Amino acid sequence: MYESLLQPLDLYSVPKDAGRVIPLPDFFRAIAKRGLGIKIAQQDLRSAELTYELAYDNYNLPRTALTANYSYGTSYGSEIKSIAKSSTFGVGLTGDFGWGLSYNLSLPQITTSVSITPAYASASEYDTATFGGSVSFSLLKGSLFFLGRNKKNEADVTWNTAKLTARSTALSTLLLAQQTYYDVMLKEARVRVLELAFASAKALLSDVSEMFSSGETDRLATVKVQLQVAQAETDLLSARSDLASALQDLKNVLATATEDSSLIYPDPGEMKRIPTIPDIKTAEAIDTAKKQRPDYLTAQLAKQRASLDVQAAFAGKLPQLDLTAGYGFVGQQNNISGALTDAIRTHFPQYSVGFVFSYSLFNDSDKTGYHTSQIALLKSDLAIEQVTNQINKEIRSAIQSVQLGSLRLKTSELARGLSEKKLQAEFEKFRLGESSIRNVIDFQSEMNNARISEIGARITLLNNLATLRNAMGELPPGITTE
Repeated sequence: MYESLLQPLDLYSVPKDAGRVIPLPDFFRAIAKRGLGIKIAQQDLRSAELTYELAYDNYNLPRTALTANYSYGTSYGSEIKSIAKSSTFGVGLTGDFGWGLSYNLSLPQITTSVSITPAYASASEYDTATFGGSVSFSLLKGSLFFLGRNKKNEADVTWNTAKLTARSTALSTLLLAQQTYYDVMLKEARVRVLELAFASAKALLSDVSEMFSSGETDRLATVKVQLQVAQAETDLLSARSDLASALQDLKNVLATATEDSSLIYPDPGEMKRIPTIPDIKTAEAIDTAKKQRPDYLTAQLAKQRASLDVQAAFAGKLPQLDLTAGYGFVGQQNNISGALTDAIRTHFPQYSVGFVFSYSLFNDSDKTGYHTSQIALLKSDLAIEQVTNQINKEIRSAIQSVQLGSLRLKTSELARGLSEKKLQAEFEKFRLGESSIRNVIDFQSEMNNARISEIGARITLLNNLATLRNAMGELPPGITTE
Protein backbone atom coordinates (compact mmCIF):
# COMPACT_ATOMS: atom_id res chain seq x y z
CA MET A 1 0.00 0.00 0.00
CA TYR A 2 2.75 2.43 0.93
CA GLU A 3 4.72 1.57 -2.16
CA SER A 4 1.78 2.58 -4.39
CA LEU A 5 2.06 6.13 -3.07
CA LEU A 6 5.69 6.53 -4.06
CA GLN A 7 4.79 7.86 -7.49
CA PRO A 8 5.59 11.32 -8.88
CA LEU A 9 3.09 13.91 -7.66
CA ASP A 10 1.35 16.08 -10.27
CA LEU A 11 1.42 19.59 -8.80
CA TYR A 12 0.29 21.28 -12.01
CA SER A 13 -3.26 19.92 -12.25
CA VAL A 14 -6.39 21.94 -11.46
CA PRO A 15 -7.87 21.28 -7.99
CA LYS A 16 -11.10 19.29 -8.01
CA ASP A 17 -12.97 21.95 -6.02
CA ALA A 18 -11.89 24.86 -8.22
CA GLY A 19 -15.00 26.72 -9.38
CA ARG A 20 -13.28 28.74 -12.07
CA VAL A 21 -9.67 28.68 -13.18
CA ILE A 22 -8.35 32.09 -14.19
CA PRO A 23 -5.20 32.39 -16.35
CA LEU A 24 -2.75 35.12 -15.44
CA PRO A 25 -3.57 37.48 -18.38
CA ASP A 26 -7.30 37.30 -17.52
CA PHE A 27 -6.41 37.86 -13.88
CA PHE A 28 -4.50 41.03 -14.76
CA ARG A 29 -7.42 42.31 -16.83
CA ALA A 30 -9.81 41.61 -13.97
CA ILE A 31 -7.58 43.52 -11.56
CA ALA A 32 -7.34 46.46 -13.97
CA LYS A 33 -11.13 46.51 -14.20
CA ARG A 34 -12.20 45.69 -10.65
CA GLY A 35 -9.26 46.41 -8.37
CA LEU A 36 -10.24 48.95 -5.72
CA GLY A 37 -6.86 50.68 -5.72
CA ILE A 38 -6.96 51.16 -9.48
CA LYS A 39 -10.59 52.34 -9.33
CA ILE A 40 -9.67 54.98 -6.75
CA ALA A 41 -6.70 56.05 -8.88
CA GLN A 42 -8.98 56.38 -11.90
CA GLN A 43 -11.34 58.66 -9.97
CA ASP A 44 -8.39 60.76 -8.81
CA LEU A 45 -7.27 60.96 -12.44
CA ARG A 46 -10.73 62.12 -13.50
CA SER A 47 -10.65 64.82 -10.80
CA ALA A 48 -7.22 65.92 -12.03
CA GLU A 49 -8.55 66.06 -15.60
CA LEU A 50 -11.33 68.43 -14.55
CA THR A 51 -8.80 70.64 -12.76
CA TYR A 52 -6.62 70.58 -15.88
CA GLU A 53 -9.52 71.65 -18.10
CA LEU A 54 -10.45 74.42 -15.68
CA ALA A 55 -6.87 75.76 -15.69
CA TYR A 56 -6.91 75.99 -19.49
CA ASP A 57 -10.34 77.61 -19.45
CA ASN A 58 -9.15 80.22 -16.96
CA TYR A 59 -6.18 81.02 -19.16
CA ASN A 60 -8.09 81.26 -22.42
CA LEU A 61 -11.39 82.61 -21.10
CA PRO A 62 -11.93 85.17 -18.35
CA ARG A 63 -13.38 84.22 -15.02
CA THR A 64 -16.57 86.26 -15.28
CA ALA A 65 -18.94 87.26 -12.49
CA LEU A 66 -22.27 89.06 -12.57
CA THR A 67 -22.36 91.73 -9.88
CA ALA A 68 -25.07 93.91 -8.43
CA ASN A 69 -24.68 96.81 -6.03
CA TYR A 70 -26.74 99.21 -4.04
CA SER A 71 -25.57 101.82 -1.57
CA TYR A 72 -27.12 104.76 0.24
CA GLY A 73 -25.35 107.59 2.01
CA THR A 74 -25.96 111.05 3.52
CA SER A 75 -23.67 113.93 4.49
CA TYR A 76 -24.16 117.21 6.40
CA GLY A 77 -22.32 120.56 6.10
CA SER A 78 -20.94 122.39 9.17
CA GLU A 79 -21.28 126.15 8.53
CA ILE A 80 -24.49 126.44 6.62
CA LYS A 81 -26.45 123.31 7.19
CA SER A 82 -26.80 121.27 4.03
CA ILE A 83 -27.89 117.76 3.45
CA ALA A 84 -26.71 115.58 0.57
CA LYS A 85 -28.24 112.17 -0.08
CA SER A 86 -27.16 109.70 -2.71
CA SER A 87 -28.18 106.18 -3.63
CA THR A 88 -26.63 103.96 -6.27
CA PHE A 89 -27.69 100.69 -7.82
CA GLY A 90 -26.64 98.80 -10.91
CA VAL A 91 -25.61 95.60 -12.59
CA GLY A 92 -22.13 94.83 -13.87
CA LEU A 93 -19.83 92.18 -15.24
CA THR A 94 -16.31 91.65 -13.94
CA GLY A 95 -13.71 89.21 -15.13
CA ASP A 96 -10.01 88.50 -15.22
CA PHE A 97 -7.62 86.27 -17.14
CA GLY A 98 -4.86 84.30 -15.50
CA TRP A 99 -2.11 86.41 -17.03
CA GLY A 100 -2.73 89.94 -15.77
CA LEU A 101 -5.77 91.31 -17.67
CA SER A 102 -9.00 92.22 -15.90
CA TYR A 103 -12.11 94.17 -16.87
CA ASN A 104 -15.23 95.71 -15.38
CA LEU A 105 -18.43 96.52 -17.32
CA SER A 106 -21.29 98.67 -16.00
CA LEU A 107 -24.70 97.66 -17.44
CA PRO A 108 -25.72 100.33 -16.29
CA GLN A 109 -25.15 102.13 -13.01
CA ILE A 110 -27.83 104.54 -11.77
CA THR A 111 -27.14 107.21 -9.15
CA THR A 112 -29.85 109.35 -7.59
CA SER A 113 -28.57 112.46 -5.80
CA VAL A 114 -30.48 114.94 -3.61
CA SER A 115 -29.02 118.19 -2.19
CA ILE A 116 -30.97 120.26 0.36
CA THR A 117 -29.99 123.65 1.93
CA PRO A 118 -32.68 124.58 4.52
CA ALA A 119 -31.29 128.11 5.08
CA TYR A 120 -32.00 129.06 1.50
CA ALA A 121 -35.02 126.83 1.16
CA SER A 122 -33.40 125.27 -1.86
CA ALA A 123 -33.28 121.67 -3.02
CA SER A 124 -32.06 119.91 -6.10
CA GLU A 125 -32.47 116.37 -7.31
CA TYR A 126 -30.91 114.69 -10.32
CA ASP A 127 -30.25 111.22 -11.67
CA THR A 128 -27.12 109.97 -13.40
CA ALA A 129 -26.90 106.92 -15.66
CA THR A 130 -23.54 105.41 -16.67
CA PHE A 131 -22.69 102.83 -19.32
CA GLY A 132 -19.14 101.77 -19.86
CA GLY A 133 -16.24 99.69 -18.82
CA SER A 134 -12.65 99.65 -17.74
CA VAL A 135 -9.66 97.35 -18.18
CA SER A 136 -6.46 96.87 -16.24
CA PHE A 137 -3.36 95.23 -17.68
CA SER A 138 -0.35 94.26 -15.56
CA LEU A 139 2.98 95.37 -16.98
CA LEU A 140 5.34 94.04 -14.30
CA LYS A 141 4.09 92.02 -11.35
CA GLY A 142 2.09 89.03 -12.52
CA SER A 143 2.22 90.15 -16.14
CA LEU A 144 2.12 88.13 -19.32
CA PHE A 145 5.60 89.38 -20.21
CA PHE A 146 7.16 87.56 -17.26
CA LEU A 147 4.75 84.66 -16.81
CA GLY A 148 4.20 83.71 -20.45
CA ARG A 149 2.08 80.56 -20.56
CA ASN A 150 3.16 79.68 -17.03
CA LYS A 151 -0.38 78.79 -15.95
CA LYS A 152 -0.83 76.40 -18.86
CA ASN A 153 2.55 74.82 -18.20
CA GLU A 154 1.62 74.28 -14.56
CA ALA A 155 -1.63 72.66 -15.65
CA ASP A 156 0.31 70.39 -18.03
CA VAL A 157 2.68 69.34 -15.24
CA THR A 158 -0.19 68.67 -12.85
CA TRP A 159 -2.06 66.61 -15.44
CA ASN A 160 1.00 64.55 -16.42
CA THR A 161 1.80 63.97 -12.75
CA ALA A 162 -1.72 62.68 -12.18
CA LYS A 163 -1.38 60.24 -15.08
CA LEU A 164 1.94 59.00 -13.70
CA THR A 165 0.38 58.55 -10.27
CA ALA A 166 -2.34 56.39 -11.81
CA ARG A 167 0.30 54.35 -13.64
CA SER A 168 2.31 53.96 -10.44
CA THR A 169 -0.79 52.67 -8.65
CA ALA A 170 -1.42 50.20 -11.46
CA LEU A 171 2.17 48.94 -11.35
CA SER A 172 2.19 48.37 -7.60
CA THR A 173 -1.32 46.89 -7.57
CA LEU A 174 -0.62 44.43 -10.38
CA LEU A 175 2.72 43.38 -8.85
CA LEU A 176 1.05 42.68 -5.51
CA ALA A 177 -1.78 40.88 -7.31
CA GLN A 178 0.66 38.61 -9.16
CA GLN A 179 2.43 37.75 -5.91
CA THR A 180 -0.94 36.88 -4.38
CA TYR A 181 -1.81 34.79 -7.45
CA TYR A 182 1.35 32.72 -7.18
CA ASP A 183 1.10 32.52 -3.40
CA VAL A 184 -2.14 30.53 -3.78
CA MET A 185 -0.30 28.11 -6.08
CA LEU A 186 2.51 27.67 -3.59
CA LYS A 187 0.08 27.05 -0.72
CA GLU A 188 -1.93 24.65 -2.89
CA ALA A 189 1.23 22.71 -3.81
CA ARG A 190 2.21 22.46 -0.17
CA VAL A 191 -1.25 21.12 0.73
CA ARG A 192 -1.00 18.46 -2.01
CA VAL A 193 2.45 17.39 -0.93
CA LEU A 194 1.38 17.16 2.70
CA GLU A 195 -1.82 15.32 1.75
CA LEU A 196 0.32 12.71 0.04
CA ALA A 197 2.72 12.71 2.97
CA PHE A 198 -0.19 12.11 5.35
CA ALA A 199 -1.58 9.32 3.18
CA SER A 200 1.90 7.82 2.83
CA ALA A 201 2.43 7.95 6.59
CA LYS A 202 -0.86 6.14 7.21
CA ALA A 203 -0.07 3.57 4.54
CA LEU A 204 3.38 3.06 6.01
CA LEU A 205 1.83 2.61 9.43
CA SER A 206 -0.42 -0.09 8.02
CA ASP A 207 2.49 -1.88 6.35
CA VAL A 208 4.70 -1.61 9.44
CA SER A 209 1.88 -2.86 11.65
CA GLU A 210 1.60 -5.96 9.47
CA MET A 211 5.36 -6.43 9.57
CA PHE A 212 5.29 -6.07 13.38
CA SER A 213 2.54 -8.70 13.62
CA SER A 214 4.63 -11.12 11.58
CA GLY A 215 7.76 -10.33 13.61
CA GLU A 216 9.60 -8.63 10.78
CA THR A 217 10.14 -5.38 12.75
CA ASP A 218 10.03 -4.15 16.33
CA ARG A 219 7.55 -2.04 18.34
CA LEU A 220 9.77 1.02 18.21
CA ALA A 221 9.37 1.25 14.44
CA THR A 222 5.59 1.28 14.81
CA VAL A 223 5.73 4.10 17.38
CA LYS A 224 7.99 6.16 15.13
CA VAL A 225 5.57 5.85 12.23
CA GLN A 226 2.63 6.75 14.50
CA LEU A 227 4.46 9.93 15.45
CA GLN A 228 5.06 10.64 11.77
CA VAL A 229 1.32 10.27 11.07
CA ALA A 230 0.46 12.74 13.84
CA GLN A 231 3.04 15.28 12.65
CA ALA A 232 1.91 14.93 9.02
CA GLU A 233 -1.70 15.56 10.02
CA THR A 234 -0.74 18.67 12.00
CA ASP A 235 1.30 20.02 9.10
CA LEU A 236 -1.57 19.35 6.70
CA LEU A 237 -4.11 21.20 8.83
CA SER A 238 -1.76 24.19 9.06
CA ALA A 239 -1.17 24.16 5.29
CA ARG A 240 -4.92 24.07 4.59
CA SER A 241 -5.41 27.05 6.87
CA ASP A 242 -2.68 28.96 5.01
CA LEU A 243 -4.31 28.07 1.69
CA ALA A 244 -7.71 29.34 2.84
CA SER A 245 -6.08 32.62 3.89
CA ALA A 246 -4.30 32.94 0.54
CA LEU A 247 -7.55 32.32 -1.32
CA GLN A 248 -9.24 35.05 0.69
CA ASP A 249 -6.41 37.42 -0.17
CA LEU A 250 -6.97 36.54 -3.82
CA LYS A 251 -10.67 37.40 -3.51
CA ASN A 252 -9.80 40.66 -1.81
CA VAL A 253 -7.41 41.58 -4.62
CA LEU A 254 -10.14 40.82 -7.15
CA ALA A 255 -12.64 42.81 -5.07
CA THR A 256 -14.92 39.75 -4.97
CA ALA A 257 -17.63 39.68 -2.33
CA THR A 258 -16.82 37.48 0.67
CA GLU A 259 -20.20 35.76 0.44
CA ASP A 260 -19.51 34.79 -3.19
CA SER A 261 -19.55 30.99 -3.10
CA SER A 262 -17.72 30.48 -6.41
CA LEU A 263 -14.15 29.35 -5.86
CA ILE A 264 -11.64 31.16 -8.06
CA TYR A 265 -8.30 29.43 -8.55
CA PRO A 266 -5.18 30.50 -10.41
CA ASP A 267 -4.21 28.34 -13.35
CA PRO A 268 -1.48 25.95 -12.09
CA GLY A 269 -0.22 25.71 -15.65
CA GLU A 270 1.14 29.24 -15.29
CA MET A 271 3.94 27.78 -13.16
CA LYS A 272 5.17 25.80 -16.16
CA ARG A 273 5.31 28.86 -18.41
CA ILE A 274 8.65 30.24 -17.37
CA PRO A 275 9.28 33.25 -19.63
CA THR A 276 12.56 33.57 -21.42
CA ILE A 277 15.10 35.07 -19.09
CA PRO A 278 15.80 38.53 -20.52
CA ASP A 279 19.33 39.03 -21.71
CA ILE A 280 19.51 42.66 -20.69
CA LYS A 281 22.45 44.64 -19.41
CA THR A 282 22.17 46.70 -16.27
CA ALA A 283 22.86 50.01 -18.04
CA GLU A 284 20.23 49.24 -20.66
CA ALA A 285 17.65 48.35 -18.00
CA ILE A 286 18.40 51.56 -16.09
CA ASP A 287 17.92 53.65 -19.25
CA THR A 288 14.59 51.93 -19.89
CA ALA A 289 13.51 52.56 -16.30
CA LYS A 290 14.28 56.27 -16.61
CA LYS A 291 11.99 56.45 -19.63
CA GLN A 292 9.09 54.56 -18.04
CA ARG A 293 9.18 54.60 -14.25
CA PRO A 294 6.54 56.91 -12.74
CA ASP A 295 8.66 57.91 -9.75
CA TYR A 296 11.55 59.10 -11.94
CA LEU A 297 9.29 60.89 -14.42
CA THR A 298 7.35 62.44 -11.53
CA ALA A 299 10.61 63.75 -10.07
CA GLN A 300 11.41 65.30 -13.45
CA LEU A 301 7.98 66.94 -13.52
CA ALA A 302 8.51 68.18 -9.97
CA LYS A 303 11.64 69.94 -11.16
CA GLN A 304 9.65 71.53 -14.00
CA ARG A 305 7.05 72.70 -11.53
CA ALA A 306 9.75 74.11 -9.25
CA SER A 307 11.22 75.99 -12.21
CA LEU A 308 7.78 77.40 -13.06
CA ASP A 309 7.34 78.40 -9.42
CA VAL A 310 10.63 80.32 -9.56
CA GLN A 311 9.45 82.10 -12.68
CA ALA A 312 6.10 82.94 -11.08
CA ALA A 313 7.75 84.05 -7.83
CA PHE A 314 10.10 86.35 -9.74
CA ALA A 315 7.14 87.93 -11.52
CA GLY A 316 5.36 88.23 -8.17
CA LYS A 317 8.15 90.14 -6.42
CA LEU A 318 8.31 92.87 -9.06
CA PRO A 319 6.66 96.25 -8.43
CA GLN A 320 3.00 96.54 -9.29
CA LEU A 321 2.59 98.57 -12.48
CA ASP A 322 -0.78 98.37 -14.18
CA LEU A 323 -2.04 100.18 -17.24
CA THR A 324 -5.68 101.16 -16.78
CA ALA A 325 -8.18 102.49 -19.27
CA GLY A 326 -11.87 103.24 -19.11
CA TYR A 327 -14.53 104.39 -21.56
CA GLY A 328 -18.26 104.94 -21.26
CA PHE A 329 -21.23 107.24 -21.63
CA VAL A 330 -23.05 109.27 -19.04
CA GLY A 331 -26.44 110.90 -18.96
CA GLN A 332 -27.86 113.21 -16.30
CA GLN A 333 -31.48 114.37 -15.89
CA ASN A 334 -33.93 115.00 -13.13
CA ASN A 335 -35.44 111.59 -13.67
CA ILE A 336 -34.06 108.13 -14.27
CA SER A 337 -35.61 107.56 -17.70
CA GLY A 338 -34.18 110.80 -19.01
CA ALA A 339 -30.72 109.97 -17.67
CA LEU A 340 -30.83 106.53 -19.29
CA THR A 341 -31.94 108.05 -22.59
CA ASP A 342 -29.04 110.52 -22.59
CA ALA A 343 -26.58 107.78 -21.81
CA ILE A 344 -27.90 105.49 -24.52
CA ARG A 345 -27.68 108.28 -27.09
CA THR A 346 -23.92 108.47 -26.33
CA HIS A 347 -23.92 112.24 -26.32
CA PHE A 348 -21.63 112.52 -23.34
CA PRO A 349 -18.68 110.12 -23.59
CA GLN A 350 -16.13 109.88 -20.83
CA TYR A 351 -12.78 108.12 -20.85
CA SER A 352 -9.63 107.77 -18.79
CA VAL A 353 -6.13 106.36 -19.14
CA GLY A 354 -3.57 105.97 -16.41
CA PHE A 355 -1.07 103.91 -14.49
CA VAL A 356 -1.19 102.34 -11.04
CA PHE A 357 2.11 101.75 -9.26
CA SER A 358 2.88 100.16 -5.91
CA TYR A 359 5.95 98.60 -4.32
CA SER A 360 6.27 96.96 -0.95
CA LEU A 361 9.13 98.37 1.10
CA PHE A 362 9.09 96.10 4.14
CA ASN A 363 7.96 92.58 5.10
CA ASP A 364 7.46 91.58 1.48
CA SER A 365 6.25 87.98 1.44
CA ASP A 366 6.76 87.85 -2.33
CA LYS A 367 10.52 88.27 -1.93
CA THR A 368 10.57 85.50 0.66
CA GLY A 369 8.49 83.32 -1.65
CA TYR A 370 11.02 83.86 -4.45
CA HIS A 371 13.94 82.67 -2.30
CA THR A 372 11.87 79.73 -1.05
CA SER A 373 11.07 78.69 -4.61
CA GLN A 374 14.78 78.75 -5.48
CA ILE A 375 15.47 76.40 -2.57
CA ALA A 376 12.66 74.11 -3.76
CA LEU A 377 14.28 74.01 -7.21
CA LEU A 378 17.59 72.89 -5.69
CA LYS A 379 15.77 70.23 -3.67
CA SER A 380 14.10 68.92 -6.82
CA ASP A 381 17.55 68.20 -8.28
CA LEU A 382 18.44 66.25 -5.15
CA ALA A 383 15.17 64.33 -5.39
CA ILE A 384 16.00 63.29 -8.96
CA GLU A 385 19.41 62.11 -7.82
CA GLN A 386 17.81 60.16 -4.98
CA VAL A 387 15.36 58.42 -7.34
CA THR A 388 18.20 57.67 -9.75
CA ASN A 389 20.16 55.95 -7.00
CA GLN A 390 17.06 53.97 -6.04
CA ILE A 391 16.58 52.86 -9.65
CA ASN A 392 20.20 51.74 -9.92
CA LYS A 393 19.85 49.73 -6.72
CA GLU A 394 16.53 48.11 -7.64
CA ILE A 395 17.54 47.23 -11.21
CA ARG A 396 20.83 45.62 -10.17
CA SER A 397 19.11 43.70 -7.39
CA ALA A 398 16.27 42.56 -9.68
CA ILE A 399 18.64 41.35 -12.43
CA GLN A 400 20.76 39.42 -9.92
CA SER A 401 17.62 37.91 -8.36
CA VAL A 402 16.42 36.70 -11.75
CA GLN A 403 19.79 35.12 -12.52
CA LEU A 404 20.00 33.43 -9.12
CA GLY A 405 16.36 32.34 -9.34
CA SER A 406 17.00 30.66 -12.68
CA LEU A 407 19.93 28.70 -11.24
CA ARG A 408 17.94 27.79 -8.15
CA LEU A 409 15.09 26.41 -10.27
CA LYS A 410 17.43 24.15 -12.23
CA THR A 411 19.01 22.91 -9.02
CA SER A 412 15.65 22.28 -7.34
CA GLU A 413 14.38 20.27 -10.35
CA LEU A 414 17.42 18.01 -10.16
CA ALA A 415 17.08 17.70 -6.39
CA ARG A 416 13.41 16.73 -6.61
CA GLY A 417 14.04 14.02 -9.21
CA LEU A 418 16.95 12.64 -7.22
CA SER A 419 15.00 12.58 -3.96
CA GLU A 420 12.15 10.57 -5.56
CA LYS A 421 14.61 7.97 -6.85
CA LYS A 422 16.41 7.81 -3.50
CA LEU A 423 13.15 7.19 -1.64
CA GLN A 424 12.12 4.37 -3.97
CA ALA A 425 15.54 2.76 -3.65
CA GLU A 426 15.55 3.12 0.15
CA PHE A 427 12.13 1.52 0.48
CA GLU A 428 13.28 -1.47 -1.58
CA LYS A 429 16.26 -1.84 0.75
CA PHE A 430 13.90 -1.61 3.74
CA ARG A 431 11.72 -4.41 2.37
CA LEU A 432 14.80 -6.57 1.96
CA GLY A 433 15.85 -5.81 5.51
CA GLU A 434 18.87 -3.75 4.45
CA SER A 435 17.60 -0.42 5.84
CA SER A 436 15.64 0.93 8.78
CA ILE A 437 12.25 2.62 8.92
CA ARG A 438 13.98 5.76 10.18
CA ASN A 439 15.86 6.02 6.89
CA VAL A 440 12.63 5.62 4.92
CA ILE A 441 10.96 8.38 6.94
CA ASP A 442 13.93 10.68 6.48
CA PHE A 443 14.04 10.10 2.72
CA GLN A 444 10.30 10.74 2.43
CA SER A 445 10.64 14.05 4.29
CA GLU A 446 13.51 14.93 1.98
CA MET A 447 11.36 14.21 -1.07
CA ASN A 448 8.46 16.29 0.26
CA ASN A 449 10.74 19.21 0.93
CA ALA A 450 12.30 18.87 -2.52
CA ARG A 451 8.90 18.97 -4.21
CA ILE A 452 7.86 22.07 -2.33
CA SER A 453 11.26 23.65 -2.95
CA GLU A 454 10.87 23.16 -6.71
CA ILE A 455 7.47 24.88 -6.71
CA GLY A 456 8.87 27.62 -4.50
CA ALA A 457 11.81 28.10 -6.87
CA ARG A 458 9.46 28.40 -9.85
CA ILE A 459 7.26 30.93 -8.13
CA THR A 460 10.25 32.88 -6.83
CA LEU A 461 11.65 33.13 -10.35
CA LEU A 462 8.28 34.26 -11.74
CA ASN A 463 7.98 36.87 -9.00
CA ASN A 464 11.56 38.01 -9.60
CA LEU A 465 10.79 38.49 -13.29
CA ALA A 466 7.71 40.51 -12.32
CA THR A 467 9.82 42.59 -9.94
CA LEU A 468 12.32 43.30 -12.73
CA ARG A 469 9.48 44.28 -15.04
CA ASN A 470 8.05 46.54 -12.35
CA ALA A 471 11.47 48.07 -11.61
CA MET A 472 11.72 49.01 -15.29
CA GLY A 473 8.28 50.62 -15.14
CA GLU A 474 6.61 48.13 -17.49
CA LEU A 475 3.03 46.92 -17.13
CA PRO A 476 2.12 43.30 -17.87
CA PRO A 477 1.54 42.59 -21.58
CA GLY A 478 -1.85 43.81 -22.79
CA ILE A 479 -2.51 46.03 -19.78
CA THR A 480 -2.73 49.83 -20.06
CA THR A 481 -3.72 52.65 -17.71
CA GLU A 482 -5.62 54.61 -20.35
